[in-house]
Amino acid sequence: MTQNHTSGWQRILAGAGLLITSPVLAGAAAGIKLSDGGAVFYRATRAGVARVPFTMYKLRTMRHGADQAGSITAADDPRVFPFGRWLRQLKVDELPQLLNVVRGEMALVGPRPEAVDIVREYYLPWMDETLTVPPGITGPGSLHFIAQDRQLPRDPAQAREVYAREILPIKLAHELVYIRSRSLGYEIQLIVRTLLRMFSADGLFESAAELEGREARAILGGIGSQTS
Repeated sequence: MTQNHTSGWQRILAGAGLLITSPVLAGAAAGIKLSDGGAVFYRATRAGVARVPFTMYKLRTMRHGADQAGSITAADDPRVFPFGRWLRQLKVDELPQLLNVVRGEMALVGPRPEAVDIVREYYLPWMDETLTVPPGITGPGSLHFIAQDRQLPRDPAQAREVYAREILPIKLAHELVYIRSRSLGYEIQLIVRTLLRMFSADGLFESAAELEGREARAILGGIGSQTS
């Protein structure tokens, strides 16, 4: 299976997803306007393949200018307005990234794109392997840390440090499990698991998640032995 083939079906599926979810996006846009006013969409600069930056789209969930304090947010971050917090809990704020997939900047499945400053300041050489494939909306790392905001301190600066030092290495090790075992079947499985996880009904794939966890720990163990 070639990468072009993979990108092709994901872009078609993303286009269909935009059409299907357009009423949800319209309702969310109206809610943002009514609750906080201003822009509906948030444009974030993220690192793509080979660290090349691109603009990633999200529904805006933080108050204007709040991202200047950092892009990493905790579950109770005061910068997030109430309706935005609800959008985050349902992952509705991520739906505009389907447009990134249609444009070929992202894939449905792949490592989550990180902020350029996170990549520049915290990425170790082994982590660059996650930048050899298009960033994605979902993947093993995203599923493993689907509620990562609950593990972070409220202060944005502290949240950034905890994320980069403690969560990021484990997350990227999970993404390497996907990268090193890519297949159409695996990608479809991850999409299905993501949809089920949104409704807290992913028990059918518990063994798959456990296997990814073991392989991710093995990757981290191998890296540790090489650097010790």
